[in-house]
Amino acid sequence: MALDDEDSAVIIYTSGTTGQPKGAELHNLLTNVAAVGVLYDLDPTRPDTYLLAAPLFHSLALTCVRNAATA
Repeated sequence: MALDDEDSAVIIYTSGTTGQPKGAELHNLLTNVAAVGVLYDLDPTRPDTYLLAAPLFHSLALTCVRNAATA
């Protein structure tokens, strides 16, 4: 199945700090760019171990999990 850059990848729900709680839709292009950015900073070919101390509902944690799943 082909994915378009504008297709929804994930929906992160906000707490509504400045208004009503709502879902923030993240598109494939944004999540791909974020994943490449993390891969640029962290060399996945090195035999290091990384500790992810962010909750899975946080966008950084989702990016890291996506990188690990597709490495």
